[in-house]
Amino acid sequence: MHVTQLLICSAYVVWAFEDDANDVIQETLRYLLDFSEVPNANSTAPTVRSSHRSAATMQSIYETFVEDDGSDDGNVVRSIDPALGKYDGHEVMVFDVSGFGREQIMRGELHFYLRRRDASKSGRARLLRAKSLCLNEYCSENQQLEAIKISPDKVIWDATKPLAEANALGADQLVVRISRRDIRMRRYAELVKKCTPFLLVYSQGENQIDAEEVQKRVEGSRRKRRELGYFSYNAGVETTSLASTSTLTSTQEGKIRRHFVEDPSKPRKTKIRGSRNRIPEDDIWHGFGDSVDDKDQVADEKSNDVRVVLLGAEEKKAMCQKRSTLIDLRLLGWGKWVIAPATFEAGFCSGKCPNPIPKDMNPSNHAVLQSLLQSASIPAVCCSPDQMRSLTIFYRDEIGRSTIKNFKNMIVDSCTCQ
Repeated sequence: MHVTQLLICSAYVVWAFEDDANDVIQETLRYLLDFSEVPNANSTAPTVRSSHRSAATMQSIYETFVEDDGSDDGNVVRSIDPALGKYDGHEVMVFDVSGFGREQIMRGELHFYLRRRDASKSGRARLLRAKSLCLNEYCSENQQLEAIKISPDKVIWDATKPLAEANALGADQLVVRISRRDIRMRRYAELVKKCTPFLLVYSQGENQIDAEEVQKRVEGSRRKRRELGYFSYNAGVETTSLASTSTLTSTQEGKIRRHFVEDPSKPRKTKIRGSRNRIPEDDIWHGFGDSVDDKDQVADEKSNDVRVVLLGAEEKKAMCQKRSTLIDLRLLGWGKWVIAPATFEAGFCSGKCPNPIPKDMNPSNHAVLQSLLQSASIPAVCCSPDQMRSLTIFYRDEIGRSTIKNFKNMIVDSCTCQ
């Protein structure tokens, strides 16, 4: 019965450890992606239908981020589709620019595509005008946006200044009116459907994990699990049938005993007493004609011993190196929000650093010197990352906006002693 209790306690410890690690990963992702809650199986992503043009633009930006390991234009990119409204009797497009917080606006672009028949007519794109409207008493006057790219089928306006102003004032909306010189525009509902305008915002966020904040959230998750799940878990254990318990006990006791009894397949070593084991001092022919020396025979046996080979493999495995850990975002419940990647590598460095450090471990000169000087007052060198790269996540935020975030030094490529 004691063995059964021990096994149940061990299973509970493993279960709790796995849940604790899961909590850390989940709360870290929630912090990085700025979600109010960790998604669960019943959560549903916002039903926001982005245009294929904005989706293709964001996909291209994501691939560039991954290839270049980041961007000089900022570490956060958002694509914002407009809602329709009216201001001063005119139709306007309203962009939700909430949630930027302390991020610094690096660049803003308003993209507008012409219909095919309009694109075929020369000069149509140059007739378009875009103006940001001031709805706050503290903002400056209405601003005419400058066109930074004009092609037959597309116009891009610079929206950096009104975006930065709105962010500084804590405004949640950017209101834009698009018009065409001397020509009346179509209804905005048709305009949005045919011309697929969207706002592209580059910003610079901290994107740094706050260990204290994540730890607080993890403790909260553990507290909830203890309150909600502990008693139901105990109830399940207590209702286990006695027959199952006795079967488990006998099986596990047998397994435990096998760790301590001798292997019956191996012959027992018996101590042979008598004069046969004694070497006569005057026997000059003793050992003559033996094919293999005892020491050589022992060495040969060891070289063929699988345990020796495995010991060498274990020693190599224990050396400083990268340990791989794959995080599957779909299994964690983020599949409805995260577009790419589906998985990412979250490996870490661990292992022994030999003294002195061999060259094939690619150590720094300082690490080699420290290993040579290692003593009671000088600590040993540590196994730590040698090369790292960023992690870029393409996802939809809680209100449905397509978002790209880049996190520096998140993925370990190689490890060394330093």
